[in-house]
Amino acid sequence: MTKQELLAGGFVKVIEAANCLGIERGTIYRWIHERKIPYLNMNGVYRIPRLALDELLMTGLDVCALQADE
Repeated sequence: MTKQELLAGGFVKVIEAANCLGIERGTIYRWIHERKIPYLNMNGVYRIPRLALDELLMTGLDVCALQADE
């Protein structure tokens, strides 16, 4: 997935991403810190690309496999 494709899909808040995935907010922040999930940081506010979230849902949260596709 290209950066342009990620940007075109829009963004969600960390809490929304966590709720959608059924995980804790802290897990999303850990993935951001470990660079396991694409994110946008605007003045300390993190957003997750909607397309990246959709891909995580489709791959069954196989984060390592998602990383390998980059």
